[in-house]
Amino acid sequence: MVEKIGQVVMNYDYYSGTDLYSDGDIEDTLLEIVKNHEKCEFPEIIVESKSWPILYHLSEVRTNILNWYPFEKDAHVLEVGAGCGAITGAIAEKVEKVTAVDLSKRRSLINAYRNKEKDNIEIMVGNFNDIAAGLTEKFDYVTLIGVLEYGECYIPGEDAYHTFLKKIAGLLKPGGKVLIAIENQLGLKYFAGCREDHVGKYFEGIEGYRTTTGVKTFSRKVLRTLLEESGYEAIQFAYPYPDYKLPTTIYSDAFLPVKGELVDNMRNFDADRMILFEETKVWDTLMDAGLFADFSNSFFVEAANPDRESDVSEKNMQKTLFAKCSVERKENYKIITRIFEENGQKMVEKTAVGEKAKAHVERMLAFSKNSPYTMDKVQPVPCEKVGDGRVRFPYVDGQRLDKIIDEAVKQKKWDVVWKNVILLKNIIMNVREKESFHATEAFCEIFGEVPELEGYEAARNVSLDMVSANIVLSDAIHILDYEWTFDFAVPLKFILYRSILLNGTLNVIPAEKKEYLMQMVGISPKECEIFLQMEIAFQTFVTGVSLNNLYPEMPTKHTVVKEENYQEKPRRSLLRRAAGKVKRTALSVLRRG
Repeated sequence: MVEKIGQVVMNYDYYSGTDLYSDGDIEDTLLEIVKNHEKCEFPEIIVESKSWPILYHLSEVRTNILNWYPFEKDAHVLEVGAGCGAITGAIAEKVEKVTAVDLSKRRSLINAYRNKEKDNIEIMVGNFNDIAAGLTEKFDYVTLIGVLEYGECYIPGEDAYHTFLKKIAGLLKPGGKVLIAIENQLGLKYFAGCREDHVGKYFEGIEGYRTTTGVKTFSRKVLRTLLEESGYEAIQFAYPYPDYKLPTTIYSDAFLPVKGELVDNMRNFDADRMILFEETKVWDTLMDAGLFADFSNSFFVEAANPDRESDVSEKNMQKTLFAKCSVERKENYKIITRIFEENGQKMVEKTAVGEKAKAHVERMLAFSKNSPYTMDKVQPVPCEKVGDGRVRFPYVDGQRLDKIIDEAVKQKKWDVVWKNVILLKNIIMNVREKESFHATEAFCEIFGEVPELEGYEAARNVSLDMVSANIVLSDAIHILDYEWTFDFAVPLKFILYRSILLNGTLNVIPAEKKEYLMQMVGISPKECEIFLQMEIAFQTFVTGVSLNNLYPEMPTKHTVVKEENYQEKPRRSLLRRAAGKVKRTALSVLRRG
């Protein structure tokens, strides 16, 4: 039996008449939401509900696990365990055809209604084993997003996981790929005090699932061995952060995080947790030891079905090294940044997420061709348009200015620190066509009203992101990420202040050094207060529903176990707390450029 919901085909040929998997009555609520609301309304519904199931099933952040992946455009994809369709639509936007499989009719209806405008989705309702036996098509990709760990539940026999993976291989074309997202059994969050995701018990996975049957995850080494023993080749691991369920960043072995970067560790929206240690500090220790990959909270794995006629490692010559998914923004500013290697050359690509963000991405083309900066050898990395709402840059090797400053601070070479801060100041302040600042209506909408800055040196179409992480020194002074430019004038001193604010190292130097630095660049304490409020206004203007901001409002509790350094401290002033939040948010967005 087949029916259509909008453009989506619903196939009930394998449906037993009974849903064998359910999250309970919340699915009725979800069905009503997707029937009666557009996707653009989901963020506000998430904020109002403060419900983990609604957040989990409706958040656009879920799509980040695959929205960066370079699928072949003419590909046919089999999505096993499609659930309520959080990922289905994202895949369908990138490929020719998606065949989604799920046990539950109700969950499949949620999927169909939320993706009803797409004409390249067929949802097959029923047991995967039955459906797999009846499929005659071979697929370019099979996705197992949060599915492999349940292999014992659905595959008979003692060797369920090998059997499951071999069954998947039988559904792939020669050289086709299985894409797996799964928690790491040894994920750092479990040591830090989070419950095991599937059974809700503390330390259950890292103690070897002593009391659990039917579901389990794997370490990196065990998962690789499992895939190799099941016949897969060209196995590539990536590392979604904070985890694969709600990731913002995808790392790889060729592009690992840097110390101080992993700050979004409080993401357990679904359950209470303990806090046993400061995860950011432990991440830094693991990075020093070369162990980040082994303790990553989740894995994203690409593995190829052997192609006996060619070397699968030579296929799909474009290899993603890093992805940053900036979808927790308003519609006009959602983008994906990807660093990839193609035929031995590294490139950076920025892609608009949705129609409304295309103009934002393509603004970078004009800046690339007409740089406002006049200091010798300062030049933006060239930008070219490679598609609708998609631009590309060469990846520039060299010394990043923030790394030079970091190392100088570490060695207490303050003359080197001041020299490079002055370099940063000179780059920012030396622009063509300066004008006296006057706050326009468009400026105030983004940065707020700042009458104290009337008459300050300002310029139009300058990069707001002239931070030290976006400046690389080699044969020239290269400007990397120039996403934020405006047609109206912006005070240049604010951009200089912002470049210091968003340098993590300069924010933790001794107070007397910080005071000297600000005097040296000519920024007064009063100006710092004004500029900080402007930065908060900017972040507020750009941000949509931020999961970090939503987290404190969720009904989860924390038990702090670590004794020292966690005593109750006097609450910081609103300004200082806001500054801390801005710094953490902006660092996570900007440090990778």
